[in-house]
Amino acid sequence: MICPKCGALVNDNSTVCWNCNSRLANNKYYNGVQEQNPVENRSIITVGDWVVTFILLTVPIVNLVMPFVWAFSSSTPLSKKNFGKAILILWAVSFVLLILFWGSIIAMLHSIPQGGTSI
Repeated sequence: MICPKCGALVNDNSTVCWNCNSRLANNKYYNGVQEQNPVENRSIITVGDWVVTFILLTVPIVNLVMPFVWAFSSSTPLSKKNFGKAILILWAVSFVLLILFWGSIIAMLHSIPQGGTSI
């Protein structure tokens, strides 16, 4: 379970968060307030699952499809869903920077005078 106050990973049987010492009632209620999205998959991803994830990101074509699957699938664990969204955001930022870089290179090339000078 995740502490709603600080976001720390807490044992499901705990009554107090180890990180912020806030009181935890149970998985569905925190001080009488229901969780915002109780159907979220908050399962913990093992080291082996992360290794497979990174191996999949090295395979051409698969590395283009899987971040979308992880980011938008309802059955994906929350941490992998956030990882997929982070990859997509980094792609978007990289694409914009790439366009700005090559646009500036092309603009510099067009600003160079054409032809030679006569004496």
